[in-house]
Amino acid sequence: MKLFFKLLAVVLLVCSFTPDKKELDTAVKILAKTLNSKEIVLQKDGDYFIINNKSKSVGKLFFRKLTPKAETFTYFLTIDNEGKIIKLQITDYPSQHGVRITSRNWLDQFTNKAPASENFESSIDGVSGATLSVKALVKDIKEVTRP
Repeated sequence: MKLFFKLLAVVLLVCSFTPDKKELDTAVKILAKTLNSKEIVLQKDGDYFIINNKSKSVGKLFFRKLTPKAETFTYFLTIDNEGKIIKLQITDYPSQHGVRITSRNWLDQFTNKAPASENFESSIDGVSGATLSVKALVKDIKEVTRP
């Protein structure tokens, strides 16, 4: 019975979710700017979206929710076909504690890094006041991008 509750807690704390139209539109807009293209199209494929640019697959887009302690935050992650991060964006972070995790400067350190690499976790700088959020985010990125 204890194992059941532990597994249930993991499912509730880390999960994919289906974004609404506004979240999808925001992701497409950010990707279009990042990839310098006006021809971004998303195609749903299980728990993620395939990112197409000019009818060519350029990567995957994941929408995720995390609850590292008390409050849930959401993010989207895009990776290219080689497994490197294109863009990481925190879309909703309701806590004021550790809010620096949402800053563009901090998030940019993920760009072009491969979550499958051995030194991925050690290459990410922490954030004072957001230790649990950072650890949960890095761990989730590694898990969601695992081949």
